[in-house]
Amino acid sequence: MKRKYLLLLFVLFSVSLSAQNERSRFFIETGVKAFGEGDYQSYIGKTGISFNKQSWETYNNDDGSVLQEISNNNFSWSIAPRIGYHLSNRLKAGIEYQYFYSLRYGDKNINNSSGLFIRFDFNDKKIVPFIELASGFGRIKNDNESTSSGGGQYHDIKKYKLFYLSGSVGVSFVLSDNFNLNLLGRVHNTFRTKIKDNGNDQIFHFTYKYQTLEIGPMLSVSYFFNKKSAN
Repeated sequence: MKRKYLLLLFVLFSVSLSAQNERSRFFIETGVKAFGEGDYQSYIGKTGISFNKQSWETYNNDDGSVLQEISNNNFSWSIAPRIGYHLSNRLKAGIEYQYFYSLRYGDKNINNSSGLFIRFDFNDKKIVPFIELASGFGRIKNDNESTSSGGGQYHDIKKYKLFYLSGSVGVSFVLSDNFNLNLLGRVHNTFRTKIKDNGNDQIFHFTYKYQTLEIGPMLSVSYFFNKKSAN
């Protein structure tokens, strides 16, 4: 069933390529979260970088001595480019990709995903409301520093395959012949399934499935190549 969604998007994209006119053009696009906290596992499709440092101390109330001092540096970065085609006055479609990396409390998380998107504009004026659908697949790798029962340190590596569905409603502002600024609200639903063979000869008796629902305001920029102005 999941592959049928991708197939539908691919068919719409392929069929629409034949509907070229004088205003058809290629474009690239990327976006950021308009506001909100950083993510440990981000699937929503954003470009950015973040860093924060957390530290805490434990004091003895009797004599004021420091019992424990801990400090952690948390870092993440992601890139989420899109390449699309303006098929007609109101229809765009293309491919999207995201690479996300985070280091949090010594644990590494890497997300690679790619898919297809299609967008319908409600007019071709300077302020353009639109709706959008997207879907795709990817892989996730978690590398966690763990402590064994004997006190030894080891890396607990987990791998997952993912499938996502995304829907957006927004407004595009035409800044010039080549640039659009897009403000949108996105609902992004990611389904993860743990891969049984994690390369460590473990035997799994259960199948682990996870679902992550993200809702966020997005701000993106589109650059159109060789965009032709209407006469």
